[in-house]
Amino acid sequence: MSKKDSRYKNSRKMIALKDFDRVSLDDSDSKLTERCKFNFSYFDSSQQAGQDFSNLTKDQLLNLLDKLKEFSKDSRLQLEGCQKYKNYKDFPLKTEFKHPSHIPHQAYWGAFRLGGKFRLVGFTIPPNYHGKEHPVTKQKYDKNTFYIVFIDLNHLFWIGKER
Repeated sequence: MSKKDSRYKNSRKMIALKDFDRVSLDDSDSKLTERCKFNFSYFDSSQQAGQDFSNLTKDQLLNLLDKLKEFSKDSRLQLEGCQKYKNYKDFPLKTEFKHPSHIPHQAYWGAFRLGGKFRLVGFTIPPNYHGKEHPVTKQKYDKNTFYIVFIDLNHLFWIGKER
């Protein structure tokens, strides 16, 4: 480093930063790869049974964001174990929704419980796709990504006993 560059260096800052413990992606206790991730690229607000973000109240939007933050701390499997997530696998036969044509046929359908009848409906990839490389993009599929398709305020996606 030249003398000219060193005059812009804050030595007190450098000393203080040196004392901080730094978290690493390689840490043995890192849970980053296991955490649930949410993707809105398949979101469909065109169906009468579902809602768009603009139809939600401020409290419903805040609840949705708080739940996404909470759910993001765990894996989808952990959430399924504590009944915050329900994996249906197939698109239901008894539903007020229509299967959108832009959703992959291999999709494993499921829903996150946000409180009362409020559900966030979408899909994950099948287990056999996890870690598999896409032939064109060369990116790997991740079983912990939940692709949000519908906002279901009235539990109309899966009409069954639990309704």
